[in-house]
Amino acid sequence: MEPESDKIEQEKLVAQRKNKLEMRMFRNTVEDFERKVSVSSSHGIWLVNPDEFFLFDKLKNIAIPDMNSVYIGRQKYKIKDFCTLFRCSFPNKTSKFTLHYGELVPFPRYFTDFIRIAPRIEHTVTLHDLIINRKQLKRLFVALKHLRLLKLMRVKFTVPEIPDFSMALKNTKLEELDFMRCGQLNRCDWKKKNKHEFGNLIKGLATSDDMKKSLKSISVISCRLDEISSKKLLKDHGLGHVKIKF
Repeated sequence: MEPESDKIEQEKLVAQRKNKLEMRMFRNTVEDFERKVSVSSSHGIWLVNPDEFFLFDKLKNIAIPDMNSVYIGRQKYKIKDFCTLFRCSFPNKTSKFTLHYGELVPFPRYFTDFIRIAPRIEHTVTLHDLIINRKQLKRLFVALKHLRLLKLMRVKFTVPEIPDFSMALKNTKLEELDFMRCGQLNRCDWKKKNKHEFGNLIKGLATSDDMKKSLKSISVISCRLDEISSKKLLKDHGLGHVKIKF
């Protein structure tokens, strides 16, 4: 039996964090939090302060109900905080997930934990300001192929060779890919140094017949790509029907 003092402490923590988490339906007990939030798909978790992870550490044995969105933004968090969230406290289902760093950093050690909870995200994943290595990039596409929209915003990654997605993206549901500002000089540099790598990425995606069928739109806004040659690249590899946004 849980000590009464511990139960009271948990209730206080939930009440103190209700505004920061923007759930607005907390009352004074963990049970009330779980019951009320679970009936409203409009609620989301917004983490913009490292202190807010403290709540999830305290509630890591509580099943977090379905949420509309999970947003983690622009702060320096500890690796263990992400591990706690992804391993113990991530919602059963969420429509959208956003990880927004304020500076360019490598995808940290919790990458595997993120991949593990990826099936719980149903529609959109947005990743900002991350350095993703070649192995991680392929695993990321495979883990998120069930989504409708994948947004890699100002992300730095390399595609020195044409990746083979022929089997990896089988049955993919991806309809939109957004690479806004990935082609900038301090990211992938698709205009000069790594001009061929955008082509390698497109050719790799085109190895999947299911990707050719599902993909409807690619955004390369502020990627410094030539419009005519980019459209020709898509057409030459069976993606001529895909709308490309510059």
